[in-house]
Amino acid sequence: MLRFSKVLALLPYTLLLGCVNNPSYEATDDLLGVWHRQDLGSGPYEYAHTAYLADGRKCVAMFTFAEQFTQVHGFLNQWSRDGLMITTTYGVNTFGRPIGHQVTDEIRSLSVDQLDLRPTEPSDQFLSKSRRLPDVQPERICELALHVINIYNAMEELAEDPSTSLD
Repeated sequence: MLRFSKVLALLPYTLLLGCVNNPSYEATDDLLGVWHRQDLGSGPYEYAHTAYLADGRKCVAMFTFAEQFTQVHGFLNQWSRDGLMITTTYGVNTFGRPIGHQVTDEIRSLSVDQLDLRPTEPSDQFLSKSRRLPDVQPERICELALHVINIYNAMEELAEDPSTSLD
């Protein structure tokens, strides 16, 4: 009987805690989806789509176009949010970042259709402005990023294999 009374005494606290927002999950719902980073016109044209998924995945497909070169990159990362800070932990990527490397961005503005982020380090980085793409499925961006990574890896293997010489 004593145990039952202790459980009853804890019930109001359990219900109260269940109503408190969990900042790492519920507060991130406004960030979920696909975002298109807007080109700022400060160099080569960059086209990037970033998908934030509820399971903590952050997938990025990025294309850079310039007169002298074109680059394509894919990122399969993890993300977490604490208040206005988003921490990205790098996973498999073609950008040369080591797996496990972390970067943190500060949310400067977040609305239904606009996301502005400022990298916290290095501090000389400029504000990244993105707009939401409501009709794009986040999984599609993850598939595209994985496809880019697979192509990149296949090209590296060909470059390292002496039997594939074009001579």
